[in-house]
Amino acid sequence: MALLGSAEPLTEYNVIRTTNPAEAQGAYARSLRAKLDKSTDSGMLAQTAQGLMIWGRGRDSHATIDTLALAEFYAARAVSLDPASELAQNIAFHVQRLKAWQKLTDLHRLPAEEQKRLGDADRLRLVEFEMEQAWGPTFKSPNLDLAAGKARELLDITRRIPNDLHRSYAVFQANIMLGKVALRKGDKRESARFLLAAAGVPESEELRRSPMLLNLPRTLIDWGEREAAAQFLERIAPKTLRTREFQDWAAQIRKGVNPDMRPIMVGCGQEPC
Repeated sequence: MALLGSAEPLTEYNVIRTTNPAEAQGAYARSLRAKLDKSTDSGMLAQTAQGLMIWGRGRDSHATIDTLALAEFYAARAVSLDPASELAQNIAFHVQRLKAWQKLTDLHRLPAEEQKRLGDADRLRLVEFEMEQAWGPTFKSPNLDLAAGKARELLDITRRIPNDLHRSYAVFQANIMLGKVALRKGDKRESARFLLAAAGVPESEELRRSPMLLNLPRTLIDWGEREAAAQFLERIAPKTLRTREFQDWAAQIRKGVNPDMRPIMVGCGQEPC
């Protein structure tokens, strides 16, 4: 196939030399897409999916949806080609996480009456978001009663959908929130009870790969609940990608050492945030 009457074959290099930029971009995109569709390079496909996620952020909703669909396709292919690849697995997970956030944004924009009629799976995501909002973006003046109420509502919903893939992580988050509220109200024993309840959730891919803030166990150490913090780290360790690190921290706590547990939100003093 010649380009602009030339004998040169159509390649990524000469396609950008056309005098029509829009035509060049379209031809280049089609050429690149064809190569990606045939590729068996798991790493390249995973990194392409990651790049599409980054590119799609901040675009209009239709562009974001289309871009995420393509990112999901390449991420899934990367995993199927190399199921043992942590890179592919992690990027595929983050594609799904971004899709869930996109859907949550749409749910949050619905009128209140429509939100009340949502199914339990959608309500689960929405109530979890409302729980975090009740705690507040600055963590300095959370609405404790509202945050606790939303956490209990979240737990109620999870009991009705035992097979939902988000259930385990939602239960974890709800118990952590109840532990934070209890500690803000001065009840360290109740807070420790909720912390251990959080560690008892079933394993899930979302729990394994999601960032886990450690403010609550770290603050409970300062409040004298060292054993509870150590038990939490031991029990949750096998369900995360940080198994050895959490186990080492548990051992240090029992030796009287305060490990440099990360990540935490800083600037909160002895209050969990």
